[in-house]
Amino acid sequence: MGLDVSGGTESFRAGSYSGFHAWRNWLAEKMGYKSYDEYSNLTQDLVGEMTGNGIYKDASSIKLGAIMWHSDCDGIIPNKEIPKLLTDLKELQKEINKENDMPMIEDSEVNMTEEQWNENLITQWIRMCESAIETNDNISFH
Repeated sequence: MGLDVSGGTESFRAGSYSGFHAWRNWLAEKMGYKSYDEYSNLTQDLVGEMTGNGIYKDASSIKLGAIMWHSDCDGIIPNKEIPKLLTDLKELQKEINKENDMPMIEDSEVNMTEEQWNENLITQWIRMCESAIETNDNISFH
């Protein structure tokens, strides 16, 4: 059992539920927080009420909020929120590339370190966001 996501013509397995949480923890650390728990505690007042689609009303107003505050079960990220998410992901990818002084690995999952796996997920999310925007689709969690 795990978390699959799709949008536009792209789809991929985002990992197990615990793996997806670990990835969100890694994202929080890359944004300068100690953990996902610290991120969520410090941004909780900004996200508003949960809507029927598994995301909080104002989550996209904060960096990576559409991913970080999604319930990570069935639901969607509405198309109107995807451009902000795409911008946030590209900015984070650029920051990580500067840290690493090299581009992220793409596609090959063979022999990846945990860090490379996490970075590769950003690339997959970027592709999916671009595809969802191009096809005017939502991103679906299932």
